[in-house]
Amino acid sequence: MGRQELAMAILVVEGLLGCGDPGTSDVPGATRVYLLASADLPQNMLEPGVGFNLDGRVSDGATTACDGAADLVSATGEEGIDNSLQVLSATIGHVPTTAFVDAVLEQIRSGEYLVLIEVTEIDSFEDDPSVGVRLFLGRSSGEVLVAAGMAVEGQSFQQLGEDLANVPVGSAAIVAGVLTFESPSFPLSFALDAEPATLSLLDTRVRAGIGDTALTDGEVGGHVSVASYLALSPGNDEEFVRSVGLPDLDPDPADPTLCRAISVGFQFTAVTANVVGAE
Repeated sequence: MGRQELAMAILVVEGLLGCGDPGTSDVPGATRVYLLASADLPQNMLEPGVGFNLDGRVSDGATTACDGAADLVSATGEEGIDNSLQVLSATIGHVPTTAFVDAVLEQIRSGEYLVLIEVTEIDSFEDDPSVGVRLFLGRSSGEVLVAAGMAVEGQSFQQLGEDLANVPVGSAAIVAGVLTFESPSFPLSFALDAEPATLSLLDTRVRAGIGDTALTDGEVGGHVSVASYLALSPGNDEEFVRSVGLPDLDPDPADPTLCRAISVGFQFTAVTANVVGAE
């Protein structure tokens, strides 16, 4: 067999076995479901900023406007990242501690925090300008398996309740191996004073490297109202929270120095999962 015939035979075998371009899904229009397997919240300003530029500004804290609070810089050099919890978590009480990642993992293990992200109409894991995303909570029939600090891939869950978000095909995209989409909300669950606590981030933006078996280097950015943040714990004090500048978004029309929302950003990894049965 000559070189040309051998090369052609290899291509045929690769095509039959699905061993071609790793950026292309094995079935055009494929669907993958990913379980949020771990999450973390950076604890100080020395780490790269996690999240997004939510107010469209790059601020250095030089003004008294509420959205003039100092911003962060991402690991890729993007300026203007809004993540007030990251900026102030080292100095404010009633903010998730350095055990945040462990607290989230325990919530996942116990089945109390199971976020599933379904991506549909995937033609390529490298570049696909038109995919859909469905975000919902899951329920496990038993304890969720975890290993190496995260949930194990391939586990099965039932959907719990209605969709949290349904991003239509064409409103989400994959560019250079990174999935991006926006969602009206995204839940974040952790332990606060040894008790489960959940924040619903609003107007969220999400991005993550996407592959056949995982979402990696994921980031979520959004905001919570001052009222919902204060409701997490009776020990939270609005005067103190405002005095240290935690609220940094949504200026009050009557007083632009007074913010009504707090920016939040966190990191995550997700692994493939299965959805079975009905609620």
